[in-house]
Amino acid sequence: MKYLQYYVYYYRKVPGLLGVESIQVRLLDALGPLAAIHALCHEALPTKASLDPRQVLEAVNTAIAFIGNANAQACYERRRLILRKVNPELGSYATKGGLSLSSTDLFGEGLRKTIKESMDLNKEVAGFARVSSAIG
Repeated sequence: MKYLQYYVYYYRKVPGLLGVESIQVRLLDALGPLAAIHALCHEALPTKASLDPRQVLEAVNTAIAFIGNANAQACYERRRLILRKVNPELGSYATKGGLSLSSTDLFGEGLRKTIKESMDLNKEVAGFARVSSAIG
């Protein structure tokens, strides 16, 4: 039970820890297909049998997909943590989607526009709140 208390405590105290754990899990997922290739090689060694290229390709493709997924999650967490450091309310503006390779913006080309639209909407809502409180 004491371990669980430490676990909950650190998740609340260390910003970004959940994201890091998510990335670790995704990286570990990639080890499954690689371990399958490893096992196939060990089985084939004593008998000098050849490996089925389809099995190897399938396992390698799956591992590549898992590693790509972990990288995408790491990029998202990086964006989210940077935005939260700039302003704690900006963390939700981090995008999960991939960015264009030609883009020079860390957060994508639409972030400035999205934040501006959100700020304009907040001003409008505040204006409506002032009017409705003045009316009664």
